[in-house]
Amino acid sequence: MIQKLQNNEKGFTLIELMIVIAIIGILSAIAIPNFLSYRQKGYDAKSLADAKNWYTACAASATGTTSTTFVGGAFPDGYQGTTTPTGTGFSYVGTTGIITCTAVFTNAGGSKTYTVNNTGGISES
Repeated sequence: MIQKLQNNEKGFTLIELMIVIAIIGILSAIAIPNFLSYRQKGYDAKSLADAKNWYTACAASATGTTSTTFVGGAFPDGYQGTTTPTGTGFSYVGTTGIITCTAVFTNAGGSKTYTVNNTGGISES
């Protein structure tokens, strides 16, 4: 026998479920690119902060009487960054002060590269 459908059955229809999935898809299409953009900007800001911290720590170290060079994995005292600089590094000679400084900072997730010169100027590329 054919059973009669009862009017008190509860649940969602297929069209209602498809509309909800479409709305979630539209919201995701808007949110994901914005999230990735903010994430990349965060990585770039971290690289810039590391470049400033690097120069400050190197300048603070340039007060002794001996020559010192910081390159690639060597960090001056007080440097708290997480980015390892590349480039020719940083050198000073005793009381002469900073004579060379070309440290390059970039983050794998970012799109910009920052280069510190011997006067503390930071250029972006």
